[in-house]
Amino acid sequence: MKRAVLSPNTFSEPVVIGTQTEVVPVDEPIDLKGTKERIKERDENDCKERIAAIGLGIKSLRVHRGYSSAEIFAYEHDLNRVSYWRMEKGSNITLKSLIRILDIHKVSLKEFFQDFD
Repeated sequence: MKRAVLSPNTFSEPVVIGTQTEVVPVDEPIDLKGTKERIKERDENDCKERIAAIGLGIKSLRVHRGYSSAEIFAYEHDLNRVSYWRMEKGSNITLKSLIRILDIHKVSLKEFFQDFD
């Protein structure tokens, strides 16, 4: 793998020639303004999407067991109905809560996450 190290004092861009990488100065500065924020926003959105997918997985377990209502499922399994509803909607889920739900469904973490990317 080739690596290019940019000089912190000059505006430069890596150029690969054959098997060597050289750092070549460029005419215009590289605009990195907002890059950190964009990366953080992308990571947050990715995390929210994953949590939402976990919520849908929890909901599908409930529906597969024949419960059309999250409220009835929560009541019959001594769960806080609002907290359970939030989990299904993709709010932040603690591992403790997730494990408790999976134990109710007799599903292991490995089985639950096998189809997740």
